[in-house]
Amino acid sequence: MKKIIYYIIMILGFGVFFSCQKEINPQEAKRKGDEFLAKRDTINAFLHYTVGATNGDIESQICLGELYLKQPWGWKRAEAEFWLLKAGNKDNIKAQSLLSKNYLAGNFARVNVKKAIEWAKKASNNGRGDAESQFTLYLAYNKGVKDVVEQNTEQAIKWLKKSAQGGNAEAQLFLGISYGKGEKIERNIVECKYWLRKSASQGNKEAKRLLGKLLKIIE
Repeated sequence: MKKIIYYIIMILGFGVFFSCQKEINPQEAKRKGDEFLAKRDTINAFLHYTVGATNGDIESQICLGELYLKQPWGWKRAEAEFWLLKAGNKDNIKAQSLLSKNYLAGNFARVNVKKAIEWAKKASNNGRGDAESQFTLYLAYNKGVKDVVEQNTEQAIKWLKKSAQGGNAEAQLFLGISYGKGEKIERNIVECKYWLRKSASQGNKEAKRLLGKLLKIIE
């Protein structure tokens, strides 16, 4: 019953709100959406993000997509995908990364590895690249994905290094381990220690454990 009342309020609220908001600054709508979200006023956050999003504000489109994903309404996941695609197709790196992550997690109805990797490639090659998406490409190329990506060690190491350099703690851990074992890359204890330390400094517990073991051996 509470859910039905909530939906009715949402529908009525949208109708009244939009009738009064024919001309509004989309950036201002986004700012107000942020304020309402900070106050946990989800309905008004939705209203303002929708105004910003429908008027072409990319940040509003991303916020709206993320907000839809956080709601317990399975039928609204298509709305999340719609708005994130709007922003992603405008070359927004954050939206591209979110699309990759959510296609991989199956948050848009079902898991879609092919689309996840397609968007990971876009985010990885966008400007300096998104470190999380680059790590996704490393995982894909490291072992290959049937009917999507062939195993390619050179590409795997390329994206692992880029992700680690971009600050991804998990990539830093994996790169440190690879250097320590000489796995698919020339063994280098100095590099091993460097990347494990970088990962550990970000709170990665496994990196801290391995770094401690390494230091006992070499020092």
